[in-house]
Amino acid sequence: MKPVEVADNVLERIDDLFNHIVYEYKAPDTAHKYIERINKFLQNLGGRFALAKCRRKMWREKAYHCAIFNHRWIFAYQIYDDR
Repeated sequence: MKPVEVADNVLERIDDLFNHIVYEYKAPDTAHKYIERINKFLQNLGGRFALAKCRRKMWREKAYHCAIFNHRWIFAYQIYDDR
């Protein structure tokens, strides 16, 4: 499985989501479980076959692939050659 690098802005958004769940819904256990599922999903992108290029023109032109998590979150990512 290839290692996956998650961009800082994505990590910030995930942290914002965690805080939202904790403070708005008063559900820290749920927040931990949900964020753990997201992190596992992201790490598994390194072992998956290449998904189709993104449908959004801007992302497709940059050769991004898209993966959908939980029917509502779209993660755009690039596949790099082994370094």
